[in-house]
Amino acid sequence: MTTRLILLVSLATLGAPGCRAPADNDLGEIKQLLAEQVENQKAVVARLDKLEKQAKTARPRRPARPEVDYDKVHQIPTSDSPIKGKPAAKVTIAAFSDFQ
Repeated sequence: MTTRLILLVSLATLGAPGCRAPADNDLGEIKQLLAEQVENQKAVVARLDKLEKQAKTARPRRPARPEVDYDKVHQIPTSDSPIKGKPAAKVTIAAFSDFQ
């Protein structure tokens, strides 16, 4: 019984400061912090709106074209194709066409 009474008095003593009304200076600090948070939130929302507008108007970039290698030798089979000149020439000019 005495243990319960001591426990109850201890809890009441420790919990009593949390039940008091905040002082005026505490309320002033809270109001000031709240006003600062509201201003910060407005700045964040404005920046997000700006970024959303930029994202809507931004065009996606095309990937860069691969660079052309002018020294590359292409092997084109000409075994069954009609040719003019020597079949074993050092340079062969191939003409491609599509008759559709």
